[in-house]
Amino acid sequence: MTFQLKADIDYLEFKQRPELNEMLVRIRKDVTLKSFFQLQIGLSSGEAEQMQKACEIFGDEILADWDVTDEKGKAIPANAKGFQALPLQLAIAVMTAWTEQAASAGEAQGAPLDGSSLSAAELIKAANLSSAPQS
Repeated sequence: MTFQLKADIDYLEFKQRPELNEMLVRIRKDVTLKSFFQLQIGLSSGEAEQMQKACEIFGDEILADWDVTDEKGKAIPANAKGFQALPLQLAIAVMTAWTEQAASAGEAQGAPLDGSSLSAAELIKAANLSSAPQS
């Protein structure tokens, strides 16, 4: 028997900005480790090119669906291109809500979180410490 991965999709909740809950955003609650690292590195880099790549990953790998339209009523696709078409503040609100929701899901599953997710640097450090030779 094999173990089959299943998509874990849920609606995004905007706890910090409840007025945005009229927007129905479905997101993948979990991402691959590769995507997690690329998001962490890209968003914390401070470099526009790296941050843009992280937004592409978010749009293509985390957004599943939404009901967002432009000011003319035309549907904006739930992908990297559509995500990057959002106004800056709305894009930040979506990413922030997903980060908070992902962190709280990890806490509910007993992950060792203190209210925030581990950064890529913290995960790498933890992995290096656990594989370091004991003296």
